[in-house]
Amino acid sequence: MRAIGIVLVLAGTAAAQQAPVSNPPAPGSDDGLRRELDEVRAKQRELERRLEASEAREDTHAKTESWTPRFRLGRDGFVFGTADGKTEIHLRATLHFDARTYFGGGPAIPDTFLIRRARPWIEGTLFGVIDFRLMPDFAQGQAVLLDAFVELHPWQWLRLRGGKFRVPIGLEWLQSDCTIELAERSLVTDLVPYRDLGLMLSGDVADGTFSYALAMFNGAPDGMNGPDLDPQSEKDYVGRVFLRPLRSTRAAKLANLGFGVAASYGSVKGTAAATNLATYRSTGQQPIFTYLNNAMTPDAAVLPFNDRWRVSPQLYFYIGPVGLLAEYIFSSQRVQRQGTFANIGNQAWNVTASFVMTLERASYEGVIPKHPIDFRHKSFGALELVLRYSELRIDPGAFPTFADPAVSVARARELACGLNWFLTEYVRIMLSFHRTDFTGGAAMGGDRAPENALLARLQIAL
Repeated sequence: MRAIGIVLVLAGTAAAQQAPVSNPPAPGSDDGLRRELDEVRAKQRELERRLEASEAREDTHAKTESWTPRFRLGRDGFVFGTADGKTEIHLRATLHFDARTYFGGGPAIPDTFLIRRARPWIEGTLFGVIDFRLMPDFAQGQAVLLDAFVELHPWQWLRLRGGKFRVPIGLEWLQSDCTIELAERSLVTDLVPYRDLGLMLSGDVADGTFSYALAMFNGAPDGMNGPDLDPQSEKDYVGRVFLRPLRSTRAAKLANLGFGVAASYGSVKGTAAATNLATYRSTGQQPIFTYLNNAMTPDAAVLPFNDRWRVSPQLYFYIGPVGLLAEYIFSSQRVQRQGTFANIGNQAWNVTASFVMTLERASYEGVIPKHPIDFRHKSFGALELVLRYSELRIDPGAFPTFADPAVSVARARELACGLNWFLTEYVRIMLSFHRTDFTGGAAMGGDRAPENALLARLQIAL
């Protein structure tokens, strides 16, 4: 704009110089020349004033536009923020209303309705470089803070996160609670630490073709959250690398392949009051393995003693409406009881196959129906069929010194199938059947009766 103003000034000057003089000055007089020069200078000052006023109005308008709030409702919740998108606040909610039915020849387990998840939460981005999330959970009559972190991301390949968040180990565990393909995660999740407090460096390279995460946490047992206040100075160290080789190619529109490995190492000790040892559960959420712990006789309790490490290779492959997810995890914990020490190495794996029968694209991030439910226009959303096999094996060295074979199982094998009905991208109805067979876990050295669980869920997620 300033360049345009200068051009106008010069043009005005030239025109003034070429304009005829009504009263030409007398020969030898410079009064007329001074008068014309004064007029040109006056016009120049007026043009400069107008130019500055115009620029000020444009700056004010631009600032007003950039700070004018914008609103939208989408898969990332109710969002309001600035027009440039650098500052946004997301108001989100997750509600899982479940029904559980158990049947068969096993021990009587009451059928029940329950609120599995009830999470109003807030997340957002500030000034384009700072992310945050605050997510509590009020399910089952308890208030628990699940996520509370701040993340600085000056570049896509470098992010620094601090607070409480998911430990980046299990592939199925890192999948959102709103996009898992069956109502409950597989037996693999028994060996995965859940959420913990710590610091994490992570990033995506080449538009997400390669991802990495390096973290330090207080230290969480298998299948549990870490402590909010660590009673010991030792920490857990976690690393994960993941490769998606098709992400930057034309094939990405049809297929998504991802594979990688995650691992952790830490040192931990416990007390009879807080053993820092896990209780493993079936997919029907019933306890199936626990270490010996007698609070009345502290010397008889099993306690962790130093080394704890895990390793988990993992992959997924989605092509069109078909999906496959598989992972394996080995979790080792050194334990001691009454002066006896052992390294207990437990392992688990799962394979999950899915098919979107209405031919929408399957993905790790979930299914979006092409035609959300609308009975008037005969649109019925999307349907997905899921099959899964998972297995958990306990180290034989755990019995009988560290675990009671009449109470804890040595092996669990789960076969599950499910049907998901995506009414919209925000509402889903899930129905799944889980059959789990056990080795051990019954009196007199017998096998625990199989668990047959029918799980149903109404999900609303924004």
